[in-house]
Amino acid sequence: MLPKIIKAFNAFFEDESWAGTFDEVTVGKIARKTEDYRGAGMAAAIKVDMGYEMPEISINLKEYNSKLIKAWGECETDGVLLRLMAGAKTDGPGCKTDRIEIVLRGRPNDIDFGSWKPGEMTDSKMMFCPAYFKLSINGEELIELDPVNMIENVGGLDRYEKLRTAIGI
Repeated sequence: MLPKIIKAFNAFFEDESWAGTFDEVTVGKIARKTEDYRGAGMAAAIKVDMGYEMPEISINLKEYNSKLIKAWGECETDGVLLRLMAGAKTDGPGCKTDRIEIVLRGRPNDIDFGSWKPGEMTDSKMMFCPAYFKLSINGEELIELDPVNMIENVGGLDRYEKLRTAIGI
């Protein structure tokens, strides 16, 4: 059995393809936010769930993009749509291919314009801070994080549904 390796990927900024204009995407980590708790009668502290931390997405661009630069001024926390698509293929039996999709809503946090040298590619880097994150593989929604609307859906289970009901939203 051989792993499925990302063989191709693309990004869509507000549904406009960035094919050919960037060469690397770093999808940051999602992390469980915890705090130590040791109550009376407990032998040791345990980590209690205090929510989650959203990932930061980094894209290494090969050109200056005026739409992206203007998006840096977006005032809404979820005002910009960014969609990442990848094809992961195995060289094993059947040459199976998975479609990986990450949908993000947020805004650029910073843009590093890089350095300029005549006759050399310019690397600029954008950091995107999402207020919404959804990961799907082959159409199956695996993780959906929407902190503003108090949603944490993992594998089809909405972990905050009962809390939303409890507080009347």
